[in-house]
This record gives sequence, C-alpha cells and structure tokens, in this order.
Amino acid sequence: MDYEHEPTRGPGAWIGAGLLVAVGGAALIVVSRVEPDSLLSAVIGWVLVGVGVMTAAVAVWWSARRRR
Repeated sequence: MDYEHEPTRGPGAWIGAGLLVAVGGAALIVVSRVEPDSLLSAVIGWVLVGVGVMTAAVAVWWSARRRR
C-alpha cells in the first residue's frame, strides 16, 4: 500500500504541526531579542506563534468533537 499518499487520519498531526510552528515562532522571538534591529523577525515570530496556537486549538476542538 502506498502510505505516502494516504490522508492523515485524525487531528493528532495537526496538533503536533501547530505546536511545532508555535515553537519555531518563539525561537524567532528569542533571536529577535538577541539581534539588534530585527523587528521583522519579531513580527514574523509573533505571527507564527499565533498561527501555531490557533491551529493546535482548532485541532484539539476537532479531536474533542470527534469523540462525542
């Protein structure tokens, strides 16, 4: 069976992806504090943290909804 082209079952992958995006955004925020004049990195970091948290929150909601 060709598992590479199978759809992902369940929201577990989305929760993990959202958390990884949030961690990457947090890393950009930390780097922007170390480097001077890196406002763009801070803005991108905060956007990524927001998108990651929202993705994980929607996936958790989806998971709870599927269990009913």
